[in-house]
Amino acid sequence: NVVIKNLLKKGKDGEFLIFLPFLLFFPLFLFPFFFPFFLFLEHETIHLQCWHTIEHAKTILTFLFGGCRE
Repeated sequence: NVVIKNLLKKGKDGEFLIFLPFLLFFPLFLFPFFFPFFLFLEHETIHLQCWHTIEHAKTILTFLFGGCRE
C-alpha cells in the first residue's frame, strides 16, 4: 500500500501514467511462467479456470504480436 501511495503522489507529475501500463501488463507476461505451478498446486476446478484464462491470454498475445512473426 505504501508503494502504491508513493506512485500516486508521483502521479501528479505524470509519472504514474507511465508505470500504469507496465503494472497492468507485467502480470500477463509473468503468468505463463507461473502457470505450471498453478497446475501442480491447485485443484482440478482451478486448473480449468487457469487454462481458460491462459487460452484467452494466448489469443490476445497472438492477436497483438502474431504479425511480427511473419
